[in-house]
Amino acid sequence: MGEKSRKLDMEELMNYSNNLIEVLKEEKDAIGLDHFLRHTEASQSQWAKHHHEVASSIEDYKRKINASKQEAAAAESDTVPDAELDLLQKVLDEEHQLERKHREDLR
Repeated sequence: MGEKSRKLDMEELMNYSNNLIEVLKEEKDAIGLDHFLRHTEASQSQWAKHHHEVASSIEDYKRKINASKQEAAAAESDTVPDAELDLLQKVLDEEHQLERKHREDLR
């Protein structure tokens, strides 16, 4: 049975090949196929160029994002926490009150 199925497959392949040969015998079909192949090659070349540009842009944006993250982390570490700011404001207010009192005492 396997040989019979192989024989059918070979017959189908031969018929397909013969049909393809007949189609390609006509000059306009061969020219069309040639045109299609050239267009495909040009498209592949253009795609490769576009892919490279996009990949470069992605890498550039990744570098910019990482740099921004580092800058944000550095800025965050340089900021004073709110509790410390409140304490410093309280000390400053006390110093202003003390200064006012001394000015009044001097008058």
